[in-house]
Amino acid sequence: MRGKRAYIREVLRDYPKICAKPMEKRTRNEQRRFESVERILEQVDQLQDAMEKRQLIDLVYFKQSHTLCGAAVKLYISERTSVRWNREIMCIAADSMDLM
Repeated sequence: MRGKRAYIREVLRDYPKICAKPMEKRTRNEQRRFESVERILEQVDQLQDAMEKRQLIDLVYFKQSHTLCGAAVKLYISERTSVRWNREIMCIAADSMDLM
């Protein structure tokens, strides 16, 4: 899963740049990554504490402004909870991207 996590992190971090591109200018790979992240976000939206988990994704992956520990402080959750939520997000992503 270690190599898979690195790939998922890369895909999540690239998402804002891909979103900024007009759809007709996206490569096939960029469009595939965009659709993968959209599926992941839809699944996260169905979870308990979905808003906070989306904020975690935004701070850690999209904006890349916080570490998991820093995001935990900002979201008023424990570092352990942020790690658990991140693991849950990674599992959803791996499953959604057929990496399991």
